[in-house]
Amino acid sequence: MIAFRLGSARFRQSMTARHVLCVIYAIITILLLILWFLFLEDIQDLSSFAPTYGQAKEMSYEHSDEYLRQQGKPPTEKPYSDFGQRFMNNQNKTIDKRLNILMLIVVQKGTDLKTYSNALGSMKCYAQKQGYHFKVIEDAEYPMCQQKDFMFRRHCVVLQFLPNYDYIVFLDGDMAVVNPKRRFEEYIDPTADITFYERIDNWEFAAGSYLAKNCEWTKEFLKLFADYEQQIPKSFHGTDNGALHIFIAELMYPDLHEDLKTCWSVYRQSKNYDTLFTYEACVRNVMGFRRKIENIKIMEKGTSWVRDIWLTDSRWCLEKDFMLHALQQQRRIGFQEKILDRANMGARHLYYYDPFEKNVDWTKCEKEDFKWPLDERLIVPASTITEIIEKIKREREKKRWKFSGYVEKFIKA
Repeated sequence: MIAFRLGSARFRQSMTARHVLCVIYAIITILLLILWFLFLEDIQDLSSFAPTYGQAKEMSYEHSDEYLRQQGKPPTEKPYSDFGQRFMNNQNKTIDKRLNILMLIVVQKGTDLKTYSNALGSMKCYAQKQGYHFKVIEDAEYPMCQQKDFMFRRHCVVLQFLPNYDYIVFLDGDMAVVNPKRRFEEYIDPTADITFYERIDNWEFAAGSYLAKNCEWTKEFLKLFADYEQQIPKSFHGTDNGALHIFIAELMYPDLHEDLKTCWSVYRQSKNYDTLFTYEACVRNVMGFRRKIENIKIMEKGTSWVRDIWLTDSRWCLEKDFMLHALQQQRRIGFQEKILDRANMGARHLYYYDPFEKNVDWTKCEKEDFKWPLDERLIVPASTITEIIEKIKREREKKRWKFSGYVEKFIKA
């Protein structure tokens, strides 16, 4: 009898343990099923992304060697393949397709926005179609930004908006969207808190447009940079664009303080663009030409979201270009069928061929049949743009080393 009772007790304990294990297995199975369905839903959601994952993949295939062979065309250029690959790479970096992004332009009080009407119209229309926020803000609306120089003050204004968005794309008012199928997510590196780009025409970092991530590091960066106007010398200093170089060098490389003294000497004695560029070449040589400096990313020439329109004499291509810079209304002229290669002329900055057939009417861009009013005569093959840009890059690299040699003149014996 005692043996029976002991056996029954062991049996009940064994059954209880089995029940517990069954319950645990059931819970794990349910959780795995839930995760699987969520995963499927996320994959299906990609089809609603604009441009959609499928469209990006399709655009990449349409210019693949296989597709060109089927069409009886030589497998030479593949203009969309680079875009498609970079888009998918960004997806692999887990960039959220629902990022809350603001396109922000800061202007001085009293600025006549008609000067930038077509550029602003293209940006506003683009933001509506792509689901971005878009604001044009006067600096005077933010009295907490007391910087004397507007160029520095605008970065303080950016700081006021940053907590409300995942990213801010800071832009100049004379930047126009010519390729509305591109998205800013293409240029977001999740490992970078702020992204600048290198100008094509020289070796500067551009301060007029950047991608700023909403995080404490970026907030502190913008605050310090806006207040850096107090540190710039009383010389031909290049305002925020000139200051950005020494600011980044001092912030990110405090151990290079002694090496930067020579660059400071050039900066203090700067009298014109030549000496300003000499100072910038000095700073970049001391820093080294790294594209990633911890939290900061600097995009290589010709790979960012915007470039100057005059570099290629107003010509552009769908495969490489997104936005064009320096589109003030008073400097535009209509295209007259023949392109004069002003890209190699000193007067190329004075005016440009309008990339639009007519003004972009943002009040109508929500309509399904809205067509971006581009002057397609200025759209050229990617190879044409690449050839021009690469030639400029080679020339500027030689010029950079030439200007680097000028630093010697500013070193005290």
